[in-house]
Amino acid sequence: MTGASCSLRETTIDGDRCLVIEDGEIRVSINADHGAHVFELTDLRSGTNLLYEDPRGSRHYRVGAWYELFPNAGPGCVVDGQGISEHGDVQYRRWTWSVRAAGPDRVAVDLATRSEELPFGIRRSVTLAGGGEVRVDETITNLADRPLHYLWGHHITFGAVMMGPGSRVDLGDAEVFAEAADDPSALYAPGARGPLHALPGRDGGVVDLTAFPDRPFGTMLFADRLARHRCGIWSGELATGVSVDWDGDAFPALWFWATRKSGALSDVVACALEPQASAVHTLSEAIAAGAAPTLAAGASRNAWLRLAVHH
Repeated sequence: MTGASCSLRETTIDGDRCLVIEDGEIRVSINADHGAHVFELTDLRSGTNLLYEDPRGSRHYRVGAWYELFPNAGPGCVVDGQGISEHGDVQYRRWTWSVRAAGPDRVAVDLATRSEELPFGIRRSVTLAGGGEVRVDETITNLADRPLHYLWGHHITFGAVMMGPGSRVDLGDAEVFAEAADDPSALYAPGARGPLHALPGRDGGVVDLTAFPDRPFGTMLFADRLARHRCGIWSGELATGVSVDWDGDAFPALWFWATRKSGALSDVVACALEPQASAVHTLSEAIAAGAAPTLAAGASRNAWLRLAVHH
């Protein structure tokens, strides 16, 4: 892209190999030794990291910044006698990496790893080419001699700067729903269903969660019938927004999670927009519900995501 000023450098943080790529508008940092965790998405205009920063460093996933969920996307479970960790094990694996392009107009890095819990391989390409946009292309491959179920998604978690006064979430016209179990930290009723701006409330009214409440709360909502595979978040404090577009064939669902110092996360203010392969958020439960995708022996599946910063 004309006007781009891209760069790539390798650094070491707490003993981990990390990659830092820039395009003149944003800086993206990836911990290759620990899950290819994208722990920084800095808007260079304001010098602000828009992602949640764990105070313990990029190796920690209590909330995470932007990390991969695969081959599970929710609580730990057991599948065919095999224990599957919460959110899957690739978030902790060391990824190999190589540089495909490194010039002033474009930087592209290829990363790869495999799950030790289920026989899958995964490859990711991260590209910056100017304009404050990150392009991610991925391929998962079934390395087994039998079909395998999986869950797959991206946990893109923003920090408190994206949740202040004047901040908004845009899920388009998506209908979202909550699980039936009661969550005392939620402002909506158990099993609530509707648009994000008008969910049935706990008190019988409606709640608007396109804006973030200024009191403690927790939110975990799902959408599985999306007219468009796009969402966004806007910071009133920074006058800056982030949009996320993705491959709706690979990720037909969207999860929306947020917390403001609620429950076990009493010191956390964060919000995640999560393109996902299923609206059922545990692999064993998704298999039982017929809601877990399957990949044939030796087969591969591709996906893409695009994240852009706007002012």
